[in-house]
Amino acid sequence: MKELGEGYSLSGKSIYYHDSETFTSLRKIIDHNTFELIGSFEDKTFYFKDKKNVYVSSYMCRPSVIEGADQETFKIFDASEGIGYDRNGYYWYDKKLPYDYSQAEPYNEYYLRSGENVFFITEKAEGADADSFSIIWQNIGRDKHSLYFRGKKDTNVAVDTFKMVPGCFEEFHLD
Repeated sequence: MKELGEGYSLSGKSIYYHDSETFTSLRKIIDHNTFELIGSFEDKTFYFKDKKNVYVSSYMCRPSVIEGADQETFKIFDASEGIGYDRNGYYWYDKKLPYDYSQAEPYNEYYLRSGENVFFITEKAEGADADSFSIIWQNIGRDKHSLYFRGKKDTNVAVDTFKMVPGCFEEFHLD
């Protein structure tokens, strides 16, 4: 058994996290001879690579190939936020970001500005005006024309008359 670190080990064509087998759906594509841990954040997010691919396993995604990531140039930018990069761009966990994360300006942990565009993590908030965009609460934002919930424009809300109702934005009211 080969110890990879952070509780991961490799035995033959099986990868274990502590005593539980993991990466089973990727067993056929992983090159077990070159598979190695390249970084982690606490016990929440782990990055690996082999001679062909870069992989991530996290509370935010199942063990996955980071599609399009270059294993030779891949680096972890911020493991606590699930951000990695390579010569092809930036990635959020297993998804390629459609913007240059290093140039983006965060509004909060969900929304950010890249140039004249507003993004909700990985998705463009279509039609959002970056200059007037502001955060109402966590995943709710607004610009001068519209309200956005999780990056999607809500056409049923009159942004001019929208008001926060005290108590409605407690944790248990959101989902």
